[in-house]
Amino acid sequence: QPVPTSPVQRRVQELVRFTKQLQRVHPNVLAKALSRGIVHQDKDLVVINKPYGLPVHGGPGVRLCISDVLPILAKMLHGHKAEPLHLCHRLDKETTGVMVLAWEKEVAHQVQELFRTHQVAKKYWYEAHRQW
Repeated sequence: QPVPTSPVQRRVQELVRFTKQLQRVHPNVLAKALSRGIVHQDKDLVVINKPYGLPVHGGPGVRLCISDVLPILAKMLHGHKAEPLHLCHRLDKETTGVMVLAWEKEVAHQVQELFRTHQVAKKYWYEAHRQW
């Protein structure tokens, strides 16, 4: 592939290459990568930075996804007896951004309700380099 001249296009190409690599790693490696992307953690929530190209849920052609490694991530953060983290919402595979996880199912439901009733302000930025 030709090397893009734009620094933004080079960064996008780098991110795509990185996320393809994340799809091929052992689940423990992915959980470790996600743990390095924690932007907030308290007794109720863990907020991670979701990488571009990494699916939240499994499906056809998906080798590894975030939901697969939530039990591993929980154990990394709270020890071997930790219960798996719960997803509070999802982001599309091609979306990079913060993702909220909860330690307890009830807290996850409360956060999901905040998203459902638009009490959480979501902001999206996008950059397009090619024709739609």
